[in-house]
Amino acid sequence: GEKKDYHSYFTHTILRDVPNDYAALKGITYEAANQVVLTGGFRIYSTIDLEAQAKVDEVYQDVENVPQTYSSQQLQSGIIVIDNETGDIVAMAGGVGEKTGNLTWNRATMSTLSPGSSIKPLTVYGPGLALGVITPGSAYEDGPYMKLNGSDWPQNESRKYSGWMLVNNGVAQSLNTIAVKVLADVTPEASYKFATEQLGLTSLVQSEEINGKEFTDISLAPLGMGQLTHGLTIREMATAYATFPNAGVYRKARTYTHVEDAEGNMILDNRQESHEAMSAHAAWYMVYMLRYAVTSGTGANASFGGVPVAGQTRTPRKNPDTRVRGFTPRYTATVWCGYDDPEEIHLVVNRNPAVVMWRNVMSKLMSGMSDEEIGDFVRPDDERFTSVQVCSQTGLLAGEKCTAKTISLFASDIPSKTCDAR
Repeated sequence: GEKKDYHSYFTHTILRDVPNDYAALKGITYEAANQVVLTGGFRIYSTIDLEAQAKVDEVYQDVENVPQTYSSQQLQSGIIVIDNETGDIVAMAGGVGEKTGNLTWNRATMSTLSPGSSIKPLTVYGPGLALGVITPGSAYEDGPYMKLNGSDWPQNESRKYSGWMLVNNGVAQSLNTIAVKVLADVTPEASYKFATEQLGLTSLVQSEEINGKEFTDISLAPLGMGQLTHGLTIREMATAYATFPNAGVYRKARTYTHVEDAEGNMILDNRQESHEAMSAHAAWYMVYMLRYAVTSGTGANASFGGVPVAGQTRTPRKNPDTRVRGFTPRYTATVWCGYDDPEEIHLVVNRNPAVVMWRNVMSKLMSGMSDEEIGDFVRPDDERFTSVQVCSQTGLLAGEKCTAKTISLFASDIPSKTCDAR
C-alpha cells in the first residue's frame, strides 16, 4: 500500500503545546483553542533542527537498531534532544518503528515513567550542591540508613555495602545508601521544593489519594531512589538535566518560539522562562561528577569517540525499564526504554538498551562535526579549581595514614584541616 505521511512526533507535540499555551493566554478551553489553531491559518515557528531530527529518525524508525529481547512485545523507546546553546528541543522520538497514526501516544512527552537512579542528580545531589550541604569531596558511609521491617534499608543494586567514601564515588556507582543519606541531610522537604520550583519537575506529587490510600513523593525512597507516585516525563528530565551544562540556569525547553496569524501579527510569544536554579559552581560540580560517572562508573558505556560525555544510567536488576540521561557540551538527551505493557526486560545481548539508543543517536549527531562544533564543558573561572588529596573516610585533607582520594574542588571548598587518623 502507499506510505501515509503521518505527523511526526515533533509536529504532534507542537500541535499540543500551541493550543495549550493559547488556551492559557485567552482563558479558553483546550478544545476551543485547538479549533482556532487548526483553522486560523496561523504560522508556527518551530525549534526543530531538521538535520538533527533526521538523524534521530534514522535510529528510531528502524527497529533493527533497538536491542533485541525475548519478549513478544516490541521494546519501546523515547528520546528528547535539547541544544545546550539555546535550551530548545531540537529533535525527539516518541516510539520506535514506522509511525502508524497521527496523534498516537508520544512516550517522550506524555508518559510519566519511573526515573529510578537518574532522579538523584535532580533531587539529591543538585539540591545538595546548590544549598551547600555537600561538595564532591564530602564523605558518607555506604551502609544502611535504617532498618525497615527488620531489614537493612536501603539496599544497593549490588546488595553490598562498602564503607566510607566520597560523594563523587557514590554518584559514580549510583549508590542508594549515599543518595538517601545526602537527601536526609538536605531534607525531603527542601529537595521537593528545589526539584519542583527550580528544576520544573511538576509531575512530583505533594500528596494524592489513590484508591483510598495516601501517596506523597516528599520522602526518602521517592526522592532518593526515584520510586515516585507517577514518575517523570522524558521532557521534564531532559529540561532539568540541561541546567547543569548551562551553568545552573534552568530554561523551559520549548518546541516553538512564536506564532503569527495569517497577516503576520504576533499571536503567541513563547519566550523561554528561565531562572538561576543553582550557582555556576554547583552546576559545575554536577558536570564534574557526572563526567566521572562516565569515565569510571555506571555510565562508562555511554562514551564514544573522544566526545566529552557526562551522565548517569539506570539498569536495575529486575528492570521493567532502563534510562539514561546524559549530555555532551553541545546536546542534552534523555532516553527511556521499556515496554508499553510493563514486563521485565530480558535481553538477547546484555547491554543497557537506553545507553545503546543514546549513544547511537549522539554519535550520529556528532559525526562530521569539528572539535569546535562539539565544544567542551565550560568551567567557571572566577575561582581556582584545584586537585587535592582528601581522606576517603572523613573528607578532610589526607594525612599519612589515610586512604587518600584525589578530588578537584574550588578553592573555597578545600578543607582546612588534615585528618589525624592513626
